[in-house]
Formats: sequence, C-alpha cells, structure tokens
Amino acid sequence: LPGSVKRCQELRKSFDEGGFPEFESRDILTLGSLLKAFLRELPGGLIPEPQRTQLLKVFKDSEEEELNQAVKTILSSLPEEHFNVLCYLMFFLHLNFMTSENLSIVFGPNIFP
Repeated sequence: LPGSVKRCQELRKSFDEGGFPEFESRDILTLGSLLKAFLRELPGGLIPEPQRTQLLKVFKDSEEEELNQAVKTILSSLPEEHFNVLCYLMFFLHLNFMTSENLSIVFGPNIFP
C-alpha cells in the first residue's frame, strides 16, 4: 500500500534540503514509499547496467553450485556507495515480515528497473 503522497513530499523536501525530518515510526507506508522513490530515482539504478546484465545472465545460465560465488563476484564489483546501500537495504528487508516473493514484487522493480 502506498503512503501519504503529501507526507512523502514533505519528507523528501526536507531530505533534499539536507535535513533529517521528524517522522513517526508507525508511518511505515509513507517511509516505504519514500524508500522506493529513492531507489527508483537513483541515476543508473542501485545496481548499474553492467552488473545488472551480468546478474541476469548468471541467474539464467549458471548451475546452482556456482550461482552463489558468481553473484558475490558481481556484487563485489559494484561501486562502494551502491554496495553499501544494497547491504543496508538487504539487512532492513531481512528484518521485516514480508515473504521473499512479496519483497521481490514490491522492491524488485526499484532495484532492477
């Protein structure tokens, strides 16, 4: 479910101006919408095109035994800022109660545009 558009705009404006706005932790829908907008609007995406193409090829062509190492190798080639954001995002998503299928539906298009 999307969060409040008005509140999302207010929070974004504050962040864009260098602030760290106050928000209520129970307003999770608005915070989720803001996070998805941030990921969606990153120039080049969270996972840049070269690594995105490599990952798609690995998932399509690799055997299960070699898949983990191939993914680790590709992700380690991400720019440091992208890798750090991806790590924090995966940690955050690991802590919530959504299924991996639901997470892929909600966040997949924002990570893999």
